[in-house]
Amino acid sequence: MRRLAPLFLVVCFVFTRCGAPTAVEQTFALGEPFWLAQGKQAVSSDGSTIVRFAAVVGDSRCPPEAVCIWAGEVTVDIAVRVAAGDEVITRLHQRSDPIPTPGPSTGRVVELLGVEGGAGAGSDLTKGYRAQLRVRLIP
Repeated sequence: MRRLAPLFLVVCFVFTRCGAPTAVEQTFALGEPFWLAQGKQAVSSDGSTIVRFAAVVGDSRCPPEAVCIWAGEVTVDIAVRVAAGDEVITRLHQRSDPIPTPGPSTGRVVELLGVEGGAGAGSDLTKGYRAQLRVRLIP
């Protein structure tokens, strides 16, 4: 029963924060890479952190059929909620160093390790993307 307690707390937290039932779509372990589809959310295995792939803000990567001088980059917004705190949106860029989530109380660093989907410049930014993320505790 103790093993189910964190999951129970997360489900209760999601119901009370969002006002409508939302299924836990996937879980991840802090410090381990995981893939998250655009518009989806994941909950840490200890129940302390909820991560949501909010949006693709820009994609200037070279389309597969083109020859480009610069590889370009993709920019995404990732939302993080720790415990009962407010959701904090972090803008991350592929090909950049990890960026700590804003706010003194999050205690987390979100890293964007890769992005799949879209076809680069000119892509529909509203669908078809997956981000590989890692969430670590700040020491």
